Amino acid sequence: MGIGHSSIQETFSMKTLHITNGDAAIELLLAGGIEGQFLPWRDVLHMGPVNTQLSLTELSAQRAQYISHVFGLEPNKVAGDFKQRDMVVKQASGFDQIILWFEHDLYDQLQLLQLLDHCQQLAISQDLPELWLINTDKHLNYHTPEEVPALWQQRTRVTFVQLQLARRAWQAFGHTSPEQWHALLHQDTQTLPFLHDAILRSLQELPFTTNGLNATESMIIESLLPCALPRGRLLRAYSAKEEHVFHGDSGFFWYLQQLMQDAPAVCCESPDGIELTQLGKQVAKGQLFWDRAYSQPHWLGGYCISEPSGNRYFWDPVRATLSSTKANL
Repeated sequence: MGIGHSSIQETFSMKTLHITNGDAAIELLLAGGIEGQFLPWRDVLHMGPVNTQLSLTELSAQRAQYISHVFGLEPNKVAGDFKQRDMVVKQASGFDQIILWFEHDLYDQLQLLQLLDHCQQLAISQDLPELWLINTDKHLNYHTPEEVPALWQQRTRVTFVQLQLARRAWQAFGHTSPEQWHALLHQDTQTLPFLHDAILRSLQELPFTTNGLNATESMIIESLLPCALPRGRLLRAYSAKEEHVFHGDSGFFWYLQQLMQDAPAVCCESPDGIELTQLGKQVAKGQLFWDRAYSQPHWLGGYCISEPSGNRYFWDPVRATLSSTKANL
């Protein structure tokens, strides 16, 4: 596949499928004059188990079960939404072209890997229509409808090299050990320009060697060190610390709940909102390592952080590398 552009008029005369990260992005594209059929991908792949050895149908069943359980949603409704979503991409050969609209953050990059992996399999079977990518360095919803035509002009044809890299990365993400995923940090991934930083940020969701918290938890704890905060203000304080925000509200509050549920707790409710326990203050100051008993399973792709089947892995924030040992405090 090469890189090229066609006119908007020519493009919209073709049967087009637009796939993006969620419903809000679709509203923006429609307001910006984009035409065609739209499909929101809607999966928090940075949370929960992701077994990339499964077929799309099987993985969707795994994901639907996890999402309905974690977020308290009706299981049949969630499973039905996944089934409907998958039905559209399985009929990809019925479109003249597919346009992928995705952002730079971890949430989007994992969705993009899954889709490109699926498209790579379609390419092998010669069922893949023209495939284009618009991969922005700013959240789509930070754009205005007036800026959408300029985004449209930035689209590029997806290359076979990109499909190959995506398949390799997707399989590494779903491995039962994070070592293959980590190894990609030392390989050339520039053909997918935001993949390196997404891999790095995802690995930071492993417990730190220094205190047992992951990066999300560390930012929450740091925000609470000066004083207790109501939940809404805490979410905003965390978001200000996260370079490329990827947690939605529900995901953030799930992480917060684990800080209060995992034993011994590092956070608790107070009249002023959420505050640190005495242990939490010591962990936040680097005086103690949080050796928690997980109340819920924690995952990084195919690796179960809370109950590893093999080696236990940590993230060393000082050396920025994977580690199998924690620091002695």
